[in-house]
Amino acid sequence: MASIASHLAEARFAAAWARCTPAERELLMSLATSGQRPVGYGEQSRGTLLARLVKKGLVERQARGLYAPYHSLFAAFVQGLATS
Repeated sequence: MASIASHLAEARFAAAWARCTPAERELLMSLATSGQRPVGYGEQSRGTLLARLVKKGLVERQARGLYAPYHSLFAAFVQGLATS
């Protein structure tokens, strides 16, 4: 059963990753590998990317200026991409 759940989660994560632009992937990689990361308001492009990722349901706003991947398993999936 755990194997089935793992496979389904990985398929969902791979599909979500495939829908991201290269810039969104770079930001996701940064968020996943460093945990919650403060985002400065002066960084317009980063704010735009975060807004798009929130809209896609891949990132959640934790607090003002703090964002994280929507699920720890998704963060682990992205971290695995960083090491491969």
